[in-house]
Amino acid sequence: MTDYANFLEQMQQSYEQLAGMRADDASDVGIRFKILAEQLSKIKEELEFAKQQSFPQTATGENLETHALERGIFRKKATYAKGTVRFSRESAASEDILIPQGVFLTCSQTEGNHGTDIRFVTTNEVTLRQGQTSVDAPVECQTEGSRGNLAAGILNVMITPVQGITAVSNPEPILSGEDAESDEMLRQRLLDSYRMVTNGTNTAFYYNKAMSYEGVSSVKVLPRVNGVGTVGIVVYGPGVDEDLLARMKEEIGQIKEINVELTVEQATEKQMEVSVEIAVSDGYSYEDVSAVCKKAVEEYMKAQKIGKALYLALLMREVLNCEGVANCRVKLPQADVYPLEKEILVLSECTVSQMERQ
Repeated sequence: MTDYANFLEQMQQSYEQLAGMRADDASDVGIRFKILAEQLSKIKEELEFAKQQSFPQTATGENLETHALERGIFRKKATYAKGTVRFSRESAASEDILIPQGVFLTCSQTEGNHGTDIRFVTTNEVTLRQGQTSVDAPVECQTEGSRGNLAAGILNVMITPVQGITAVSNPEPILSGEDAESDEMLRQRLLDSYRMVTNGTNTAFYYNKAMSYEGVSSVKVLPRVNGVGTVGIVVYGPGVDEDLLARMKEEIGQIKEINVELTVEQATEKQMEVSVEIAVSDGYSYEDVSAVCKKAVEEYMKAQKIGKALYLALLMREVLNCEGVANCRVKLPQADVYPLEKEILVLSECTVSQMERQ
């Protein structure tokens, strides 16, 4: 029963007890009951919403950001994917060819989900020297977030023609684009700040400060990494590069405690191949279920933290929680994987196959 119907029925019952009969729906009293029941149901909805938004565990959107602001935590904004493309020609250049800043590039329409709506632009001018056939140039996506992340060889169309250049492509994947921080990710950082109270000198202080940087998705703090009076910060994320590491060391170094030597470095990736077999429940399509399972594995691996082990039991749980999965078995890895303290497990390939029926 809806709140509106519940309020209306309660008023009708009370009226019947006092007046000895039910109020007719078309009567003045019946109409008043309906109007009042509707307003009461709206008030209840607003109270429930206010109750939900009053606590960081259940708040959403701007209200969650307000809770986070009380702890000095801000939602991370989306970042623009940055990478490198290679301009080339079939034969060596007979003279220097200037490739200016502001050359627009896109993907061919036949390359997966990335079509002509994705735009990249060169951020610096480069010169293809006489006698050379190719030169690399930095580029940045014009669309923020992970939509700008591309596999190698996808960015291959010049919107802005460059005289003397016949081809362009990204030799390496472009993976630095990151979506704005979700409510769940922001909530986790906020709740972590309550569990790990910072005092300006402890592990929580360094962890919370390092996690506040856009493009950083995982942080590990190593006290006494090089002996007494030293602290190491290991970071990982799509926006982590040499410039960010240098900026973090400088900015955190200005607020750290005195006489402490600080190091900031990037975590080492340990590539992991994951292969699972699934049995599909009756009434479900293997193609549909396997796609969901693959997405679940990718999300699970994306959430891996620096130095965090990969447990087969947890991986199987993620797969079994997918709708339509009757049974599953992890083929690769064959055992739990324990990375080094500065390593992070990264998915290199994920395959989902159908379990043979016994």
